[in-house]
Amino acid sequence: METCTVGAYVFSFLFYILAHFFPSKTDQPPDNKPKFFSRAALCFLTLGFLGNLYLIIRHFVYTHRLPLTNVSETLLSLTAIIVIIFLILKFSAGNRKKRQLNTIGLSVSLASLLGLLSALWLFKKPLMPLLPALKSKWLAFHVSSCIIAYCFFTISAIAAIIYVVKKDTKLDREAFLNRAYHRLACLGFYFLTIGIILGSIWGKSAWGHWWNWDPKETWALITWLIYAGYIHVRLFGNWPEKKLAWVLILGFLACLFTYFGVNFLLKGLHSYA
Repeated sequence: METCTVGAYVFSFLFYILAHFFPSKTDQPPDNKPKFFSRAALCFLTLGFLGNLYLIIRHFVYTHRLPLTNVSETLLSLTAIIVIIFLILKFSAGNRKKRQLNTIGLSVSLASLLGLLSALWLFKKPLMPLLPALKSKWLAFHVSSCIIAYCFFTISAIAAIIYVVKKDTKLDREAFLNRAYHRLACLGFYFLTIGIILGSIWGKSAWGHWWNWDPKETWALITWLIYAGYIHVRLFGNWPEKKLAWVLILGFLACLFTYFGVNFLLKGLHSYA
């Protein structure tokens, strides 16, 4: 099933490339891609998600817990959540917006493919009993909130990068990307806030302190402050949209370091992750 799931993400990525670079042969604007390519890409992305979901359920059946205790497990969950967020956006959008989502879909399929490959092979670890610190009812709530936040930040950053890089004169597409990365960033900020609060409650019960200035906690706070600053400037400042998009990209880089960099470069109370 691992190979089939990876294959589905590979084909989704390839079909999104075809939909992006091969315009229809009819006399239409160049952004109207062949419907077959985009539909095939969406079908394979959905199949990949279903395979991803099967792997999560299989893990739960074997271990009686969600895959949330290390990088390999959280990547398995993160990949599935990124895809389902994009699928919800895709199926709830109108026809014009669906075409505009194809470029985001290209990046989502690539991110899902890389995430799943990393979960299954690069960071794969044998199943081990949980450490005492992880045997808590707070594990699922705290980690899942942060993982969902990271997923929203990922798609938001993809939309922000497209907004910054793409030389597009179509105001409706720019407005759509602007709304997309802003709303996704706000949702991610809410979930990260919940995750930090739940983590502090868990830390109090596990280590006796609400906040320990552990590297993971510190970088989660830095990430939170960047997105809080973005929302504040967006609401009360007068920054141009491209500068705001760059703030989101900076926030995503901080998010990546919080998730990967802290685990492999810094030692602390969260080293087991």
